[in-house]
Amino acid sequence: MSPSWHRRRIHCFGIRIISVASLLALCLQPMSSSAQVATPIAKAAKPISATTAEPSAPRKQARSTKRNNEAAPTMRQAVEQVASERATEKRAERIRDLLAQAQLDYIQGRVFEPADNNAAARYKEVLMLDPTQPQALAAAQRITNILATETEYVALAGDQTRTQQYILQIRALQPNDASLAGLEARYQGLLANPVILSTRQQDRYTRSAQSIDEAYDALKNQPLGLETISQVIRRYDRAAGLVAQAPGLPKLEDRIILAFPAAVRAELTAKDPRSASLLVQLARKRGWFAEELDPLEMQAKKEIAALPPFPSKSRKP
Repeated sequence: MSPSWHRRRIHCFGIRIISVASLLALCLQPMSSSAQVATPIAKAAKPISATTAEPSAPRKQARSTKRNNEAAPTMRQAVEQVASERATEKRAERIRDLLAQAQLDYIQGRVFEPADNNAAARYKEVLMLDPTQPQALAAAQRITNILATETEYVALAGDQTRTQQYILQIRALQPNDASLAGLEARYQGLLANPVILSTRQQDRYTRSAQSIDEAYDALKNQPLGLETISQVIRRYDRAAGLVAQAPGLPKLEDRIILAFPAAVRAELTAKDPRSASLLVQLARKRGWFAEELDPLEMQAKKEIAALPPFPSKSRKP
């Protein structure tokens, strides 16, 4: 073989190698480009998934805020309910204290005097806290009736200051009481025509007031009983005998009526049902009988019936 033939053979073989290499490159090129395309798509997919995940946090926060907003009114209502219950308990406790103090004032004669330290002022405060409180309503009406009579008596005595004072107390305690119009007219008449008492009349008023004070002093005796009540009634009658419509008599009468049940109980406790029965009879006779005396009278009768008869005097043969 000639050298030229060998050169041609090598040249053809090289061309084939180059052709095969080119074909391989062409086959590999799409695979490479597709991989290059896939890579950006995968990279782009990550932000998309991140974007879709981002709204989940605000959504959770919104749900939490909604739950808090729904729970807030419930919590507020619970707090308000507890506060209301405490206020109710405090008001009830205050009413109990006022009623107890008012009853003590009443028993001790501080019905509507001294000013701001009496039963009337305390019952008024109770009604401000609870306008329907039955005990305060009944007591307020009872005090108003006494005040109305007292107002008439002090007006007859020519006492302008106390007449006005009692009218104001009635208006504060029972602003719609039927007696107010007449008492106001009486007060205006007293201002237009002042009452002038003679020396004799002034003396009788003074002695009447002294008897009333003595009656209150006797009522301080404890325990009460038939003897004490009898002394009080004698002083009451003496004051009324001096001045039939003396200031202070209406309040003293009410105080005596209030004292009868206590005196009857004291006699029953002392095992003296006969004195207890005499007290009940005295209350009936004076028109001062109270419903509270009914069961006490029955008890006195039962105890009297159980007593042994009085021993009879033996006759000498």
